[in-house]
Amino acid sequence: MNFEYMNAIMEFLNNELKEEKIPSTTYLSKTYNINIATVNKAINILVDEDLVYKKRGIGMFVKSGTLNKLIGDRKKSVLRKIC
Repeated sequence: MNFEYMNAIMEFLNNELKEEKIPSTTYLSKTYNINIATVNKAINILVDEDLVYKKRGIGMFVKSGTLNKLIGDRKKSVLRKIC
């Protein structure tokens, strides 16, 4: 996965750090002109890293405390996985 794509999604999340719903994968794909499979992979990595959670039939949400988790080694770890 391209570093720039994941970085764009992470930058978007940095602006949405409250525990609230984030846009659909379709919206992110169209907004950032990224293949939807790539967006899905990025979201799944963020879920695996405990930064985002999904509620079936409702949507995806930023977990509270995400900002603190992105600071330091966690952000480096996430980026390392996708590069």
